Amino acid sequence: MGPIDLNESEPQKKSSDASKSGRVPAHFGYLDPPQVEPSSFDLAIAQFPDAGNARPRAPLESDGVQLNFCKSPTCKNFGIPVEQTSTKGAQSHKNPNLYAIVSSGKGLPMWTAVDYANSVKASGRKNPGDGKLESAIADRYAKAAKRDDAEATDAPTPDDQLPDRGMQVHTEYLLYGAFLRMREMLDSTEKVRFFLDQDSGMRAACLGAWADRVQDRTCDAFYVTIAKERTVDQKRNLIAAAHEEIAAAMAALNCTKQEAVLAVLRYRITAARTFGKWNDRWVFHPVVTMSEPEKALCHLTDYGDMDEDHLAWLYNKASLHGVDSYFNRIRRRLSLLERGIHSQANAGRVWNGYAPYNPEQIQKLLDIFRVCHNYMWTRKVWEKSPIDPDTGEQSSELIQVKKTPAMLLGLAKGVVSFEDVIYFSTNFVPK
Repeated sequence: MGPIDLNESEPQKKSSDASKSGRVPAHFGYLDPPQVEPSSFDLAIAQFPDAGNARPRAPLESDGVQLNFCKSPTCKNFGIPVEQTSTKGAQSHKNPNLYAIVSSGKGLPMWTAVDYANSVKASGRKNPGDGKLESAIADRYAKAAKRDDAEATDAPTPDDQLPDRGMQVHTEYLLYGAFLRMREMLDSTEKVRFFLDQDSGMRAACLGAWADRVQDRTCDAFYVTIAKERTVDQKRNLIAAAHEEIAAAMAALNCTKQEAVLAVLRYRITAARTFGKWNDRWVFHPVVTMSEPEKALCHLTDYGDMDEDHLAWLYNKASLHGVDSYFNRIRRRLSLLERGIHSQANAGRVWNGYAPYNPEQIQKLLDIFRVCHNYMWTRKVWEKSPIDPDTGEQSSELIQVKKTPAMLLGLAKGVVSFEDVIYFSTNFVPK
């Protein structure tokens, strides 16, 4: 199918004339603003019954972005867009395309009342499982395989509702937008590592937006899942067992704790377990902490070309502790976003005492919170001792200092005060 030239199509001319007169033909679902060139996304979704042009089988590239391709890095189609000549059915001499059409499109990016009601009706109760981390991982893969669209992970329940104001966007669109934005912001970064929740929508968005960097081996992504439901006693028992394993490795290899951890990881990587129809290989981390009592990792961009020591080092860095701490701080400091309370007198239903009924307030609060978190609130970090001005030498001893995230990234020389932000002072003096 050739490209659609709307400038030469009769229906487009009619729509342009109608826009000038204020009349809209009944068979047109939208009109572009006057004197605005239609985007490739508009071309992909437009249907003109009078023009005889067929609708594209898949969305066309829009503003240099094309995300309709296989999201598995080891697949030969990874990063290769779907052809507009694709048809239903398996590949054959009649269908030589790299892809086959298997279902209809996603529909609107916003939730409609009908879609929401159908999703709530289809959502069932969560399977409690046996409490094991392996079972939780397998259950998520099974649910993803059952969905018509594996990337559509947001499933409303009867406890949820659409906002009274505004529109709620499907999660997969938000994820693609977020990773594309990060692609722009981190374009000059030499190496990028993503540590993701086990979420098929997040996986597709990450690998789709960063496909070229993944192929260039300058971007890696890992699934990280944690057993957070453990009790304090269970966590302590797991920590004790992990300490014994690491101590045994230190004694056997006559090495330091860090070297023992990497040695155990190298062994576990070779004995990784596969889950799901995609045969993803999962490794269970030997180090146990109170915040991450059980942790399993999956290297989503593994081409098998990494040195085993470097690979073990990457597995050892994978963690969700930072993002979990950030979310916990949000819930603690912003009452509108605190977790709902389960009431015994209300059949266990969740009650949000400070629930925001206007989504605009959430964005305003998060903007303020982000400034405070990045530029005002400090945390203790370890760093090398400063250079002695008399001798010009630097001690190898580490010291503990308080710094903000902006100071750690070199974006600020000191803690920014509330007064500087509120009054927009340009005469900033670091504390």
